[in-house]
Amino acid sequence: MHATVKMFALLILSLVSTAYAGVFFDSKCPEVKSIDNFILLKSGESEWFEVARYPNDKAKGSKCIRSIYSFKGDHAEVKTFFVRDGKEYQLEGTLKQTESGGKFISDLQYGSTKIVNNVYLLDSDYENYSITYSCKYDEEKKSRQDFVWVASRSLPMSSDIKAKVENFMKASSFLDYDKLIWHENDCSNLK
Repeated sequence: MHATVKMFALLILSLVSTAYAGVFFDSKCPEVKSIDNFILLKSGESEWFEVARYPNDKAKGSKCIRSIYSFKGDHAEVKTFFVRDGKEYQLEGTLKQTESGGKFISDLQYGSTKIVNNVYLLDSDYENYSITYSCKYDEEKKSRQDFVWVASRSLPMSSDIKAKVENFMKASSFLDYDKLIWHENDCSNLK
């Protein structure tokens, strides 16, 4: 009985730490296929709202996340706004498309903090939603952390579009729809 209680406690602790720390796997980053023939300029100047993401410590407590993209030929200037502890913050940077279509280099900065990621556009209809993915491999720990973001052009995301996101992610060999944290915030007052 004592061993069962310990095992149950360990299981609960594992689930809680995974839910709050992020999405980790004991493997290298997967081979990712992004959208074929994606053209950065096809999106035009636009505003996108983050409606869901995988949990991660860096975004913990952030809400009402929106990004404005201004396309400038071979790159986009990005302004990302978010609210944490009742205060709005802004990140600025660039999004550059690599030679492989739907793969991008995101370079955002807030003060002296710089965030650079390889980001893959996995799915989008260009008008309503997008699913992006990034992965960080830790050579020392021999594990990876996955990041997934679901964005929408409007709030709230319609049930039809949410169903498309669910179908795409559930058909994937490396994405886990059930790990998404869906934002329930009304952020319309921040526009």
